[in-house]
Amino acid sequence: MNNRDLKEITPFYTKLGLLIILVILCLACLFIPETKPKPYKLKAATPFKPIPLPPQLVLLQEPPPKPKLPVAAKTDEEVEAPTIERTIFEEPLGRLPELKPEIVPFIGVEVKPELLNCVAPEYPELACKAEIEGTVLLEIIIDTLGRVVDIKVTKSLHELCDLSAINAVRQWIYSPGKQRGKPVLVRLEVPVRFMLER
Repeated sequence: MNNRDLKEITPFYTKLGLLIILVILCLACLFIPETKPKPYKLKAATPFKPIPLPPQLVLLQEPPPKPKLPVAAKTDEEVEAPTIERTIFEEPLGRLPELKPEIVPFIGVEVKPELLNCVAPEYPELACKAEIEGTVLLEIIIDTLGRVVDIKVTKSLHELCDLSAINAVRQWIYSPGKQRGKPVLVRLEVPVRFMLER
């Protein structure tokens, strides 16, 4: 088959193919059943059960009373009369306490505090009999006058030894620590040793 025969046959087969497709579509439209859309039905929801509110919330649901509408004064005396009720306070209002900023003690200062007066701790009798020895570590805060104002036990030895160490260190006097030439609060860690005499 040459190119000339192919050019003559092509329009015929094209027309024939289009005719066959058209016939198939017509037959499909005739024999395919018509589909109707089904309406959407809501699924049955779980029944809602109202929960009774607590009495505190029931009181909150009541609307506040409506404000009275302003009415024009009929006489001059009504105009001059006071319309605002006097406010009565149940409790007298006092001055608010003055808030003082918290002063944070220094840990390292230019001039460190030096111990001027040391009081030795009393060795508790029960600790002595039990032969308890060791060191109690205390964290102390020294104020601007060199007094010990706060004591915390950071390492405990025994309850009796801790109390004895606190009572002794509370009486210690230091030279105040200084930062930029001014006395400041300083935080120190102090060891108090309890050793038995052999």
